Amino acid sequence: MRFSQANEDCQRASNHQPPSSERSQAALCLKQRFPKSVRLRTRQEFRRLQREGKRLQGLFLVFQIASENFNCPRLGITVSKQFGSAVSRNLFKRRIREVFRREKYRLPPGLKVHVSPRHGAGQPTLAQVKNDFSLVIDTVKSLIN
Repeated sequence: MRFSQANEDCQRASNHQPPSSERSQAALCLKQRFPKSVRLRTRQEFRRLQREGKRLQGLFLVFQIASENFNCPRLGITVSKQFGSAVSRNLFKRRIREVFRREKYRLPPGLKVHVSPRHGAGQPTLAQVKNDFSLVIDTVKSLIN
């Protein structure tokens, strides 16, 4: 059992450092999240998108897209266990979310996007994911116009 010392709290206060600009930048990045409002979450949403949506293929990714009455684009990600270990599946999903977060302003409002890896393509880099997303965004814009 550990007992606290009488001057323990005083030592903590004297070692306190004000937050640096790096820490405040990290806190700013934490606020850029992937909230539930921009996610496809239920099986019903994924099934409806599969039935009614248009399928597009990039070099590394397969997209299914459809339009709905919503005020922002929404994203769903599916990665099966055949893709690889949990670490590689999570890395894939993080890369997709990051590119979506950066590029969603270019997507039309109300667009539902489902992304899955292309069979046998392997683990794409962030640049490759961004290239596939750019191709799809350009295709979607040409379909709308």
